[in-house]
Amino acid sequence: ITGLYINKTVNIPNHGLFGHIGAAGAVKNLRLSGSVVAYGSAVGGVAGLNHGAVTNCIMTGSVGSVDKANCVGGVVGVNDFAGAKVVNSAMTGSVSGTYDVGGVVGKNANGSKVANSAMTGSVVVSANIDPVGGVVGRNIGGSVVADSAMTGSVDDDNIALAHGGVLGKNEGDAS
Repeated sequence: ITGLYINKTVNIPNHGLFGHIGAAGAVKNLRLSGSVVAYGSAVGGVAGLNHGAVTNCIMTGSVGSVDKANCVGGVVGVNDFAGAKVVNSAMTGSVSGTYDVGGVVGKNANGSKVANSAMTGSVVVSANIDPVGGVVGRNIGGSVVADSAMTGSVDDDNIALAHGGVLGKNEGDAS
């Protein structure tokens, strides 16, 4: 899909090509290019909120937030459910937000997994609220980040408290 353009100015959660992927849902082998800009939490190129499986998906372009939106990821904003996964996926371009900002996934929580995924480009957080990471902004609740990498830059305008090349803040498992 080329020319993706999502510009949401309403303060509601879950913005992306798919707002929410349910626990039984799966998105596979998807190539997107374009722009997603939204106001609210859970903003991603492929999905705002993932409870299912995102596999072999690539987003090229920009994913960002307006006015202090949180949980922003290049591919998925929030990966949050036991069994939820983002695997073999990538973002090329730029990702920006206020907190829980990651190149691939903004927030990875509650037993979910990010594996074999990569970010190439820049990740920027625009407030001094943590965290920001090249692949995952925040990894919590028994979640896993494995075999993933970042090429590019992780920047913050106001010195984020948790700032990392791969993970901004890790309270789960990383390898």
